[in-house]
Amino acid sequence: MIIQRKYPFLCALLLLCATARAEITEQQIEADCAKIPVLASQGEQLYKTQKYAKARDAFEQLAAWSESCALDDNAIATAYNNVALTWIREGEWRKARAWLMLRPNDSKSIYNLKLIKDKLSALPPPVSAAGEYWRYAGRASWNVLSVKAFP
Repeated sequence: MIIQRKYPFLCALLLLCATARAEITEQQIEADCAKIPVLASQGEQLYKTQKYAKARDAFEQLAAWSESCALDDNAIATAYNNVALTWIREGEWRKARAWLMLRPNDSKSIYNLKLIKDKLSALPPPVSAAGEYWRYAGRASWNVLSVKAFP
């Protein structure tokens, strides 16, 4: 086979990767969950200094670990709201709404949605299907579909 003659190292590497698997110990999980207060503190400090993109990174990690470590719904909603607040500060109303709608019945989400209600209403209505569509995938990740208009 041509592949085997030209790329024996690559074939061996692919076979090795296919059989490899990661094992996560209970200690690793506990250590990762212990990072949650640190991430919250980092995000708050960055937010207070108006470094919203960096604060968002910390808050997104906080949201992901809060989900993974099965924190209570209130803690997870707080993490989502913190991410949304960074988007609000940057004027990204739709992205903020996406995060807030993950827990729409939470009191913080209701409050923050009211804050941006007028901003969202003032946005121009779409004239086509072109745009960016987000669907939550879990662990602070989104599936994003970008639809472009034909020229």
